[in-house]
Parts: sequence; structure tokens; C-alpha cells
Amino acid sequence: MVARPAITMRIGSNTKVGHYWLEMTYPDAPPLEYQRAGLELGEDFIAWSQQKITADEWWRTKRALWPKAAFDGAYATATLVVGIQWRKAKQAMGWEGRDPFSPEERYKHAVEMMQKHTHAKAGKRLGAQTDPTSSSSIAAPPTTSTSDAKLEPAAASTTSLPYLPPLPLPAKRDLNATSLPIALSAFSQNLSTAWLPAKAEPPRGAIVVSGLVEVRGSTGKIVFDVQSFYDLSKSEFVRVQATPRVVKRHRQGPKGGA
Repeated sequence: MVARPAITMRIGSNTKVGHYWLEMTYPDAPPLEYQRAGLELGEDFIAWSQQKITADEWWRTKRALWPKAAFDGAYATATLVVGIQWRKAKQAMGWEGRDPFSPEERYKHAVEMMQKHTHAKAGKRLGAQTDPTSSSSIAAPPTTSTSDAKLEPAAASTTSLPYLPPLPLPAKRDLNATSLPIALSAFSQNLSTAWLPAKAEPPRGAIVVSGLVEVRGSTGKIVFDVQSFYDLSKSEFVRVQATPRVVKRHRQGPKGGA
């Protein structure tokens, strides 16, 4: 798990397990049993019967019949978009100023910081290529054609910071069009939060292993809130869930503000 790209992108390579605190809990009751009722079609009969199903099958059936996670994501997205448009209308009428802590202003600030970081890296790279003290720059000075100059902004637009989620870099004239990416982010966050079952139950013959596990990398560390089920008869983990609890980088840059 510690070598997954989603983790190495945030804390760097050379990941390893640091401090951890785990506890084992033995269930005090057997797991709940679920039944599914329906028509059973046989060779010479049709009957109304009930069939035992697992907790995961019951949860998937309930989620398909009543997609509450999708409803919550759509409601959060609609509420966020309406709030953004309402603030824009009040600002246009002069009723209030710009709120630096609103979602659209924070998104604009993140995009501006990313663009500054991209331009700074491009300037350092260009300065290293044209350094007069370098023998390679004297022997072969860099020449940029017209086609390369046109392709350079497109290549820079795909660059992302390792400690920020991948954000699109709109053109300067489209910097105010931030409702769509913010709405999509709100929908995905609410959908992922409500997609998994609220509380998983350990199967028969399994114990619950839960606690905190720290994963260290070259640029930061993440503390996971871990819950897993260990089957004693099979001597293996049958389910492992890890939720990031704390994400901290070794070197943190300024995030703006007063």
C-alpha cells in the first residue's frame, strides 16, 4: 500500500512505515445475517423464497436501489454552484466585496500559485541552459524554433505541484470561469465519502485490527486511520480500509492570506 502512486505523489518516494499504534478487538456478537426475498424459478415450480446474502451484497443492492451517495453529491454540487452565482450577483450589485475564503477565490489563488511555480521552474531551466560558465551552453547555445515556442505553454499547463491536487490551468481571460471545476470537485468528494458502507462488520472467525499507521516518504508523511479484519482460520486479512488522517510535508510553502 505504501508504494501506491497516490501516496508517493504526496510524500515522495522511498516510503516506509514509521510509528504505529494498533489494537485488536474480538467481536462480542456474531455478525448480522441478511436475507433477500424474491421469486425462485425451478424446473416445475415457482415459489416465493428467501436467500441468505453477505453484508457486501446487501449494501450493493441497497446502493443500487437507493443511490444516496449520488443524491448527496448532486445536492452539494447544486448548493455550491448556487452559492457561487449568488455571491457573484451581490458583488456585481455592490452589496459585498470579494471573500478570500470562498471556494472560488481559494481556487483562483491555487491556480495563480501553480502558474507562478511553473513559470519560476521554466525560468530556472532557461537560466541553466544559457549560463555562460557552462561549457555545454557555449558549445551549443539553445535555439528555440517557432513551433517549440508555441508548444511550450501547453507543456507547462500540465505541470502540477506534488502537494496539490491536479488542477487545470485556464487562460488568463478564463480565470473567472471556476464554477465547473469546483462543482466537480465537490461532487467527487461527497460521492467518495458516502460511497463506502458506514460501518463494516467482521465475518465469522475474524478479529478487528484498528489503529493509526504512519507512512514516511522523502518529502512528507501521512498518518492513516486503519481498520481491518484478520481471519484466524485463514491467517490473512480479509478486508483493509485506510483513511488519511494527517498529511504533513517536511517543507511547507506559504499558502497566502493576510
